[in-house]
Amino acid sequence: MPFTISHTAVVLPFSRLLARWQLLSAAVIGAMVPDFRIFFPDLPRVESHSAVALLTFCLPVGLSTYWMFQLLIKTPMVEVLPDGPAARFLVVEHILLRALPEDAVNALPLLEAASRGDPWSSQLSFVFPTALKPLATLIERVAREETPAHIAAYVLWLNDAPFAAFAAAYEDWLTALRRHRLADRLNADPDGAGLAPETVP
Repeated sequence: MPFTISHTAVVLPFSRLLARWQLLSAAVIGAMVPDFRIFFPDLPRVESHSAVALLTFCLPVGLSTYWMFQLLIKTPMVEVLPDGPAARFLVVEHILLRALPEDAVNALPLLEAASRGDPWSSQLSFVFPTALKPLATLIERVAREETPAHIAAYVLWLNDAPFAAFAAAYEDWLTALRRHRLADRLNADPDGAGLAPETVP
């Protein structure tokens, strides 16, 4: 990936499980630590991006970074963040919002005011609650700088009630989409414990 912070994307699918075991920050640091060689200008890339470097560079630097984060950064950072849902934000991948081939209702042209002919491909939206608005300049700059160049990024701000409603609707949509793919591609019953039986023609 072109940006160090983008490496954390590999952690996102496991974020809830890692958070439950209090390992999320360790996994995030571990995903980025090979690129920490930027703090050591004379260090060759192979010294941080190789199998041996996992023990000689990544492990000691990662543990040191994790210790500093837990001891010096985490508590002050949490204290300045707003409480509850206002502390979160959403990343919406437009490609996931496309109508499914068999969905006749949602196949209708719902986005009449779309700014682009194709409102789905290579686009994403960062949706933030207005409680984070004091950090707007920083948030918008980081969001755009850390988004790969081929992806169009939009930053949207919603008041607390609309944000909560949107977050609930988006989570419901993602759940429904996962259920559909489980049933359609894996021939699994989303309401059951395992795979649905194969049909014999």
